[in-house]
Amino acid sequence: MWLIIGAFSPALCTLTTKMADSDSTFDFNWDTDENDSDFEGFGPEELSDDSDGSDILWSSDDDEPLADLMPLGHLINTVNEIDVPASSWSHNLKPVVIDEFDQPTGPVNVLDEGKKEIDFFTLLFPFTLFQLMTTQTNLYASQKTASKPDSKWSVTSPSEMKAFVGIHILMSILDLPNYKLYWSQDWLFKTSLPCIMTRPRFEKLLQYFHLSDSTTVIPRGQPGHDKLHHIRSFMTNVQTYIRREWNLGRDVAIDEAMIAYKGRLGFKQYLPAKPVKFGIKVWEKADSSNGYVHQFQVYTGRAGNPDGEREVGLAGRVVLDLSRDMLNKNHHLNMDNFFSSPALFTRLLQDGIYACGTVRATRQ
Repeated sequence: MWLIIGAFSPALCTLTTKMADSDSTFDFNWDTDENDSDFEGFGPEELSDDSDGSDILWSSDDDEPLADLMPLGHLINTVNEIDVPASSWSHNLKPVVIDEFDQPTGPVNVLDEGKKEIDFFTLLFPFTLFQLMTTQTNLYASQKTASKPDSKWSVTSPSEMKAFVGIHILMSILDLPNYKLYWSQDWLFKTSLPCIMTRPRFEKLLQYFHLSDSTTVIPRGQPGHDKLHHIRSFMTNVQTYIRREWNLGRDVAIDEAMIAYKGRLGFKQYLPAKPVKFGIKVWEKADSSNGYVHQFQVYTGRAGNPDGEREVGLAGRVVLDLSRDMLNKNHHLNMDNFFSSPALFTRLLQDGIYACGTVRATRQ
């Protein structure tokens, strides 16, 4: 699953892998200051390595110790208005009785030996997703060409869109310095892509590629504005399919991950202590036995809160959001010291979820 997500999400969500004339990334401009109505699509001439860093969040809410964000006992009240009695450490130990975990685990659909990689891929990214891409891309193209005709555009199909996505996956594996080289006739760079799709057609699909109706976007600053509107329906469908195909084992982990990205984006993060320093932060819930990502949330920064204030109880909120499908199943949820707290563990125990996490010695 990590391989599929790693290869597929950069290709579809950011399309950053090989769309530049150099090592720069391609910017889909999902969350820039420009109005969506002025969006004219993408072309190779818009690519640039330059980045002044003005849109980088140099620190994020979750880099602060949870004890500095709020009193621990208040965490649960913030999340679900449940009173948690004040408690203190004691030497009076009590026996711990752990109920047995007896839920079905592993893959829902087991593929036989005759199946290939594409069959596994299709389980997680079925034909309906490519229909969604096709519908929204054709819709956006029709909206743009209504006011500015484009004689080079013709409607696309799910099969062509599938080839378009496959080309991006290939580009993420076969590393060339310039995307135009994938159509080069030079023996050093020659690939099979010219037999699949011409470069002008690829660039035209790239120009009009869309995953949602831009006319339904709620303006920034208005109630209900969604920074992820352009990918929300697609992302929701992907999560539905990946959760449908796997039953979590007893041990589950919640942690943060980074999707490398250096283009323009309002909620891009800079975490100097991480291997991937620039990118999009994602909260993930995964099966501890194999790393299968079962559910995730994209962190869009504090700007989503009233007046741009820091979100209170961020760590607890993330854990509770990602664990709602684990209620009363006796899962063992593991996390690091950013998330763990006595108040959160008390709430999880009430929900039938056992929790385990590291602690910070300085946390009150």
